[in-house]
Amino acid sequence: MSSTKIQLWEIYISKNPHWVDGNITLTPAGLKKLVEQSYQQGYNHGTTVAGKVHENLRKAGVWADKPKDEYGDVFSDVFGDIFKGK
Repeated sequence: MSSTKIQLWEIYISKNPHWVDGNITLTPAGLKKLVEQSYQQGYNHGTTVAGKVHENLRKAGVWADKPKDEYGDVFSDVFGDIFKGK
């Protein structure tokens, strides 16, 4: 398992300690929560990485300056409007 998968699993375990014993059951609401947690963790990580990429590109003179709170626009600049409104 990659370190990022291990980190994600550790986040789930911290929020759902009863999963450690291997007796895992999910209700539809639990599955929805799992998907929401996965999305949020991915979004948080992606935003952090995008901010670092943006800063490095800006320092290299490749990217125009943008306010630090507009890192979400990095996704739009690279991938189009796919990330808007998510």
